[in-house]
Amino acid sequence: MPGYRRRTGRKTGSFPEFWPDEHDVPVNLVSTYNAFMRKPELLPGEEVQIVDYTHLNSESPGKRSKVRIDWINYTWHREVVPIRKGEVEDIVRAEADSLGLKYVGIRQGPHNTESVYENGFPTMIWDPRTGRTRKQQRKADWHITLVMGHSINEIVLHGHMFINWDGLADTPITIVTNPKPKTEGGEREFLHGGPEVCKQYWGTVRGSTLPLKGVAEAAPEAPTT
Repeated sequence: MPGYRRRTGRKTGSFPEFWPDEHDVPVNLVSTYNAFMRKPELLPGEEVQIVDYTHLNSESPGKRSKVRIDWINYTWHREVVPIRKGEVEDIVRAEADSLGLKYVGIRQGPHNTESVYENGFPTMIWDPRTGRTRKQQRKADWHITLVMGHSINEIVLHGHMFINWDGLADTPITIVTNPKPKTEGGEREFLHGGPEVCKQYWGTVRGSTLPLKGVAEAAPEAPTT
């Protein structure tokens, strides 16, 4: 799916797609999300949670990492018990660490719907229950919506991690590793014409270009007076 655009009177352009095999994690192209900025920055010397990877699905057992996690939308299926929260945090923490990032903001926990976009803009429909327009939703594969960055003030990526789950409290949450459709033996079902991927991220600055691997990222321009 191409980088999408939101209707806005302030900023234009598409969010650039981020592919780990093609791009380096941006350093200078950072953005902030108002919802996360309401959370306090760590005080000098304050430690974030230390994670022992012995308890995670990691290729480096015993590795220790410090990644801060914040929740913005703690929405769960009514049958889900709190243990799922820990599983989700383990998954996103390991993902951030694999990219060399130290902050994760979970915009929404496991869910299986998504907004419909056409020509880069969300499709709006009238909701008679509220008397207002809203984004049209459609069925999607289970996924986690998140942002990641170098810190809470330096968010550089946002997107989705697809997971295997059925929404029940007694079934574990695992990361999708085969993005092929289920009809072809894979783990995805609702591709809607999009790419066959296990996760998909975009940069957080509209109209920007992400740094290619092996190409030094240019320093930001000094402000003009």
